[in-house]
Amino acid sequence: MSRTAFARALIAALVAAAALPADGVSQVVDTVRVGSGSLAGVRPEPGTTRVASFIRSDGTDTPTSTTTQRVGSDTRGGVEVFVIETGHTSPDGETTRSTIVVRASDFALLHHRVKADRDSAAVTSSGTALTGWVALPGEPVSLLDRTLERPVFPVEGQLPWLFPLLPLAEEYAAAIPRFSQWAGVEEWSTIRVLGSERIAHEGGDRDCWVVDGGELFPGHRVTYWVDRENRRILQGVARGEAGGPEYWSRLTGFEPAERADPVGLEVDIERTIDAYVTALTARDFEALRELYVADERFVWIEDSEVRYRSAEDVIAAFAAFPAEMAIHTTLSDLSIVPAGDSAAHAWARFETRIGEGEDAFSFSGSLSFVLERSGETWRILGGHTSSARAREG
Repeated sequence: MSRTAFARALIAALVAAAALPADGVSQVVDTVRVGSGSLAGVRPEPGTTRVASFIRSDGTDTPTSTTTQRVGSDTRGGVEVFVIETGHTSPDGETTRSTIVVRASDFALLHHRVKADRDSAAVTSSGTALTGWVALPGEPVSLLDRTLERPVFPVEGQLPWLFPLLPLAEEYAAAIPRFSQWAGVEEWSTIRVLGSERIAHEGGDRDCWVVDGGELFPGHRVTYWVDRENRRILQGVARGEAGGPEYWSRLTGFEPAERADPVGLEVDIERTIDAYVTALTARDFEALRELYVADERFVWIEDSEVRYRSAEDVIAAFAAFPAEMAIHTTLSDLSIVPAGDSAAHAWARFETRIGEGEDAFSFSGSLSFVLERSGETWRILGGHTSSARAREG
């Protein structure tokens, strides 16, 4: 496994592990679900967190990545939400961006988008209905369409933010289910408080809960130090055999929200574009209608021609393909430029694959959108598609 993969794993969501104290005596485990009393009334601290990760081996620390996470609140459809944006960069330039949107009242998953250099995924949840897609290197795009037993928590992304909000205390243990878009199912993780310890941090000493996060990858268990006062994770380490490499992450800075950049309009716009791609791939025509403006202003240009003048024109074009023919579209290098508070221009590279097997074919090019906001909802006012063409001569 590469250094980057180790670093991403170290600060990814906690993985399942038995919640038993070291002496083997059974311990009561708090089963935490959406709506659980264990999270009633708690809120993540708004602001920007910065973390550095490194491998410690033979007394030498080798940097592996830096991570920035921004937490803010917003309102979507009259419902308060928390937005968690994370950027992760390795020394060789590999990047991962993720955006998580959860309902503020109970942390239920509403939207989760991950975009890395070699893979990406997006899921959207409404109650117990969940849809989305996953794109992995060398594999066809995988569609998700699930009816869940109950609302779910999201996988936490590169920096854990949910478990520190639990009522940590001596001998406390918890089991937490989260929906993994990569596995396509709900997975369980556990945490267990090992005790407390005072550690040096930013020129002073801080009292911390020491929390076992289970086996992070084969043969390595992860431990976190959580500040007892402000609930920030000050450091984490995954250790294996004695004398082997250790995989560390450490908090290097925190900026409260009043000094941090606000959560921008780009989050809402990116979510709308994700929903557009998901609806195209799933041929969810009702969802497409909701994403376009429903008046005569709509215009879509393809290869230098005005091709569509309404959402119905677009839907009719897609409906002309046989229902059994798979159509997969993925976007990359998405850029968004807001124009005030209620309009935006966005553009990206696209690749569309039609069909499967030997008869499949694909094409790629550039795609742009003009979007406007009405209330809390962003809709597509128009755009253009141009396919890459070979130059003559």
